[in-house]
Amino acid sequence: MLAPCLSGAQPAEIPYSRNDSAQIRLGDSLYARLLAEGNIKEACRQLESNATLFWEHNQLSRAVDYFLRSLTLNQQINNLNGIAGIHSNLAFIYADMGEYRKSYDYFELTLAVRKQAGKLEGIISALINESVVLNQLSRFDESVAKLEEALRYARQLNSEVQMRSVYGMLSETYQKAGNAEKAMYFYGFYKTFNDYVTQKRVENAELSLAEQRLREVNLRLDSTRKANEIYRQRYEIATQRENLQQLTLEQQRLLDTLSTQEIAKAYLQKLAETQEKEKQILALDKARLAFQRLVGIIGSVLLLVALALTVLFLYRRSRDNRQLRLKNAQILAQSQTIDEQNEVLEAGRIVLENKTKELLSSIRYASQIQLAVLGHSTAAREMFAQSFRFSRPCEVVSGDFYYYRRLSQGDKLVVVGDCTGHGVPGAFLTLLGVTALDHAVFDLKLNSPSAILREIDRMFSEINRNTQVAIHSMDVAVCIIRERRGAMEFAGARNGLLVVRDGQQEFYRGALALIGSQNAGFSVIQHGFTDSLVPLTQGMWCYMYSDGLADQFNEEGEKFSSRRLRNLLASNAGHSPEVQEAALAEAIDTWMGTEGQVDDMMLVGFSPMVGEG
Repeated sequence: MLAPCLSGAQPAEIPYSRNDSAQIRLGDSLYARLLAEGNIKEACRQLESNATLFWEHNQLSRAVDYFLRSLTLNQQINNLNGIAGIHSNLAFIYADMGEYRKSYDYFELTLAVRKQAGKLEGIISALINESVVLNQLSRFDESVAKLEEALRYARQLNSEVQMRSVYGMLSETYQKAGNAEKAMYFYGFYKTFNDYVTQKRVENAELSLAEQRLREVNLRLDSTRKANEIYRQRYEIATQRENLQQLTLEQQRLLDTLSTQEIAKAYLQKLAETQEKEKQILALDKARLAFQRLVGIIGSVLLLVALALTVLFLYRRSRDNRQLRLKNAQILAQSQTIDEQNEVLEAGRIVLENKTKELLSSIRYASQIQLAVLGHSTAAREMFAQSFRFSRPCEVVSGDFYYYRRLSQGDKLVVVGDCTGHGVPGAFLTLLGVTALDHAVFDLKLNSPSAILREIDRMFSEINRNTQVAIHSMDVAVCIIRERRGAMEFAGARNGLLVVRDGQQEFYRGALALIGSQNAGFSVIQHGFTDSLVPLTQGMWCYMYSDGLADQFNEEGEKFSSRRLRNLLASNAGHSPEVQEAALAEAIDTWMGTEGQVDDMMLVGFSPMVGEG
């Protein structure tokens, strides 16, 4: 399912490893050979394997090209499953590229194939994905229609899990559309189904355990019944044998004393008596066997329970005794060295405590130095009547920094930087960044954001070449506000500028170039930093921030995301700076919950004054 927190920003490409490059070449070679052999299905599999690799390395255009080639071949052989899968992948890639209209078109194609196949779960998934894309395009009515169709299929499938997903998306869609009443209405359904699905999983687990225990009891009872049946058969055989032997002895005595007629008469009478006795004995045996069987079953169960309890008791007592003997031996063996170890540990603790105090003192002093350096910036309230700054270091000192300066022509310079790492290493780089900015602005008199970025890149690259490491870098956004001219210039390196005016968002992206990349680890690159001209209007708000806010995880492992951050800022842009800062802090705290902070956070917001300066 499409993730509902797409930002639309195409991510930076990830370099290939040696194995990745070899895999791409092998895939292209296998594709050409299989296609020549007429094995179109396997040839498509090689194209899709390479396309997926390009996708994982954020080379989205190449991924699209390979998937389209595979789509053409799958259409030739009418491979509906392959066609649906490629349509879905293309939809996700175009969503990653921010081309939501193309993404929606491909999700429509995916939906058509899945409807043709008649797989309800696939149809529901495609409809929900279309809804997410339509929300990105602010086509909320169409999004609701898709979700209502998905809800009908979910009800037809009688799937509580699918209905829970659809109700959750309906609540989110109405919330984005500004219909709070319906958002809360569908959220109630979502919560009910979520509680039901969770409880059902618990009940199924308990039922499975009870069934397992019942099978074990039935197995033991069956074994007892079989043993009793064998005992009954043996008893009947022994009784019959004894009766036959007794009858033979009585016949022999009669032959010795009686005449033939008397023998016959006595034999018949004895036989009748014997048969009657056998009937009585048989009836008694049946009653006795039934009673013995009942007693045997009850006795077997009780015996098994008593035996199990006895074995468990003996096992635990034996185990406890072994553990106790082992612990006593260990205690006796360790008692001779405990005092010596305690003395060593105490001495080590004292040394460690002193070193820790010295280290914390040094870090706090470094924090004071960093605040002192950043404190040389012109106060924000002196530059803008409406402004605020949100700063939350991940540790005592921060790798993010802000920079306010008034330039010689009365223009205003605002910079927000995010240096490599955080804590002490990042804090040292902030001092280097401020020094580089001072040199570019006051020594070289540079008066455009792009020129300032090129000079910072040159200084960081020079340091990296001298040290032969590639760790000195930063993401930075630079603005020069020329209020008397009614315009503002912006340039950035991997950081952007958000402008909110009349309730609408405008986002200016920075270049993908990496500051300080001109070192031994990279070939020489001429970075194309360019200036973006932003017209100033009364009441507009500008925001510059580091990636620490968007990258913060919540307790479910989900990022806050650039989309949420921009929507939050835009929704509060009409309020005072104090209200905006408090709303941002509350949203971040609520999102984090008990999750720890993962990176430094820095955000600067200001409202330029048109025609002043």
